[in-house]
Amino acid sequence: MVEIGKRIARFAADKRGATAIEYSIIAAGIACAIAATLTLTGTSLLNLWTSVQNAFG
Repeated sequence: MVEIGKRIARFAADKRGATAIEYSIIAAGIACAIAATLTLTGTSLLNLWTSVQNAFG
């Protein structure tokens, strides 16, 4: 039982994975911002190209 406690304490003290997790959270936030921007501008661009297509056709 003491061995499990030592392993848990050693795992909790290890900070090597914290930076990777922080970077992944930042990357996920950027991906969400890009997705939101594309969603909001996507409809406008679709309408623009549809009107251009209708003007030629």
